[in-house]
Amino acid sequence: MDQPYLQRKGNFIDKFRHAWRGIAAVWKRDVTFRIELIVAAVVLAGMFVLPLSAVERGSLIIIIALVLTLEMINATFEQFIDYFHPHFSDHVKQIKDTLAGMVFVASLASVLVGLFIFLKPIFRLDEPFYVWLMEQQSGATVSMGRLISFFGSWQFIAALAAFLCVVFFFQKRFDRIMFLAGGLIGGDVIVLSLKYALGRARPPFDGFFTEWSEPAFPSGHAFLAVLFWLLIAHLLHRKEKKMFRFTWLLSLCVAAAVAVSRLTLGAHWLTDVVFGLLFGFVWFWIWIGWFSKLFNRWNRA
Repeated sequence: MDQPYLQRKGNFIDKFRHAWRGIAAVWKRDVTFRIELIVAAVVLAGMFVLPLSAVERGSLIIIIALVLTLEMINATFEQFIDYFHPHFSDHVKQIKDTLAGMVFVASLASVLVGLFIFLKPIFRLDEPFYVWLMEQQSGATVSMGRLISFFGSWQFIAALAAFLCVVFFFQKRFDRIMFLAGGLIGGDVIVLSLKYALGRARPPFDGFFTEWSEPAFPSGHAFLAVLFWLLIAHLLHRKEKKMFRFTWLLSLCVAAAVAVSRLTLGAHWLTDVVFGLLFGFVWFWIWIGWFSKLFNRWNRA
């Protein structure tokens, strides 16, 4: 009775429908695939906006298809293994780790290829974008920019984080204190190390803001804003899906507003802010993975 279905008999339209149904199934059950597909959409949009060659665009399309295909294979094999072997096993864990490593290698290669292709045309946009933005600048935009920028400053974030740590201390939620403090301190070390290692100069002073002494790349405000508000969203509503999505969206909106404020103030180049947001988002996910492993080890000890 199942034989015709297993053989996938049908015309081209039927096969096309089956393929889309499979993609939709992976989209529903695998959050990593959703993130990769969103990133792929951003990359595809960027490659047609930026002046890239046909070879560069073709390379990006191939590597996007490779990463998404490997993620679908990974998700399919994991589901297959869980169905036939639902209980924990070291052998199953090794298989899953190997599959995850396969996707990680392809993802890392795709990031490196994307950086090699995108960096040069993106950095070329910095100066014309800055000139255009300074032409739109006014006293009102600077005042609003200073206000919004405050929510990404280390002074505000450190004060609010300290207050939350005190609250968590009285609640005896020491795991939350370690999660929030460790994520922020580790992230701050990373962004300051990048700043002084690369030593990129700030945009030229234009009269509306103050002179800067710290290096520009990446934007510390953008980095801390996306990191801090996502950490808060993750802490507050991990088990409530609707509220979790709302707090995530709110956190990303705050981070985006802080990033835009740094541009309107003339404090950063466009790429400083873009990579500040990107590095903050990446470190957030890395810290979640590291902390969960460290906390599990502490609990077992």
